[in-house]
Amino acid sequence: MLGASSPTSDSQTPDIAAATRGTGEGTGVPHGDALVRFVNATLTGTDDDLTAARAALVDTVGEAGMHDAAGVIGNFTLMNRVADGTGLPLDAPLELASRGLRDAIGVNAYSAAERTRVGGFFSRIAAWVLARLLPIVLRLRSRR
Repeated sequence: MLGASSPTSDSQTPDIAAATRGTGEGTGVPHGDALVRFVNATLTGTDDDLTAARAALVDTVGEAGMHDAAGVIGNFTLMNRVADGTGLPLDAPLELASRGLRDAIGVNAYSAAERTRVGGFFSRIAAWVLARLLPIVLRLRSRR
């Protein structure tokens, strides 16, 4: 959904795969470097790393922006842990909609990806169509 909904904003289309390099540079996301630093510090850093990253993010996007970023990190972490802990595979529509993004950022290399069945020829066609239509639908909805 992030990859599909991002082009609805006024910013340039982000390079989601660039965020996986861990620097935030070249992502096309405003303040991407500070955001990625905050994510990395939150998930794998020391207390000092997190304190410094939090302060840098507040300087960049303000306290409310830092709170929003922390909420997004917490929500994504929660959803992933629940899905992984229960062995929950992706359902067919989400598998189709996220196929290209998962390939681009290397998610399919994780062991949990084995639980998601990849469809055949018709599923690949549906994924191709969905990947092109979903951003258009989301852009139209965002204009309401």
